[in-house]
Amino acid sequence: MPFYSMLINQVNVATVSGVDLYGRDNVVTTASGVPARVMYGNRLVLGFQGEQLVADATVYLPAGTALEAGDRLAFEGSTLKVLQVVRRQDESGTHHIQALAQTWRTSAS
Repeated sequence: MPFYSMLINQVNVATVSGVDLYGRDNVVTTASGVPARVMYGNRLVLGFQGEQLVADATVYLPAGTALEAGDRLAFEGSTLKVLQVVRRQDESGTHHIQALAQTWRTSAS
């Protein structure tokens, strides 16, 4: 089974472009409907300043997706904050992206 056939979900990617006067992140959506595979499960991750954080989701994305730590992923009413991005390689270069993320915000149902 080809890898891309396993990307059964879709996410919206948003990049943080700075902060407002109140210190809140300014978020700009950079891509919509990106194929992904979202899998929930806890995993320990080192943060920006060496602190230990718990990622509660692993998201697999196509190789060409522009994504960095700190970006947001919108998925099924939840917002995931990307804690770590790993670009997985094969013999021809980057095969896919693995993002470890933390549930940031959930919409009220």
